[in-house]
Amino acid sequence: MEVSFKLPPLYADILKAFPGAAYAKPIFSWGSTIYNPHRIKIDAGLMAHEGVHGARQANNPEAWWRRYIADAPFRLEEEFLAHLAEYRWRIGEPGLNRHSRRALLVQIAARLSSPLYGSMISLRNAKKALAGVE
Repeated sequence: MEVSFKLPPLYADILKAFPGAAYAKPIFSWGSTIYNPHRIKIDAGLMAHEGVHGARQANNPEAWWRRYIADAPFRLEEEFLAHLAEYRWRIGEPGLNRHSRRALLVQIAARLSSPLYGSMISLRNAKKALAGVE
């Protein structure tokens, strides 16, 4: 995926729907481009996460984003799949013990259940869902 340091298309609409995005400094997939306006480090785990979004947007990222903004169940499904890909990538790293795997589960589930995405799932349910498909 290509990385751009510009703001993504529909940024004003995204901020209107998710005002916390202005403070959380997220990155945004738009097809094969990752918009990284805050220049955060994108490691391989995060690339796996964003790759899911990019692939699922197919040839119509604008329609995907408009649905993502308006449709909470769709947004939860999309974020679950992306967070799952990231979690699977990260737990596959060599040398992780049980404690480290558990900490990763909590960290990724906390992000999935955060206000950034609209608090669509509880932390407990996010952990159960992610761990259930290890």
